[in-house]
Amino acid sequence: MSQCFTELGSDAQRLNHNITPIDDCACGEELLYGERVQVTEVPVLTCTGLWRIYQREAENIVAPDGVLIADPVERNQVINAAYARLWLQDSRFQWAGLAAFASKQVGCGLLHASNTVDLIGQQRDRSKGWTSCAQA
Repeated sequence: MSQCFTELGSDAQRLNHNITPIDDCACGEELLYGERVQVTEVPVLTCTGLWRIYQREAENIVAPDGVLIADPVERNQVINAAYARLWLQDSRFQWAGLAAFASKQVGCGLLHASNTVDLIGQQRDRSKGWTSCAQA
């Protein structure tokens, strides 16, 4: 397992199999089809369960302690670093290495676009001031 993500108990469990020994599972009586029956609740590791686990890990990367990293540049850097760490820890995750580069490039593009919009706004404001002076 990569060191950039927390190792979880589910890492050693088999998908679609019980994650708790049946003897340790809660038993109770339920009404089923009009009859009272004994039911044993057996938790099973599913793809949906794993997805939720890793979704929470991803959320913790961009929102430590439940607070989203407000600065988009800093948030992009954290995401880039997470992809890069995953690839550096295990080069079989080639997609993560590519994602680190792609995410960095997207971040650079967004930063460039933001700077360009700011510069255009400044030039517009200057030209308005010049036009006002020329007309006076």
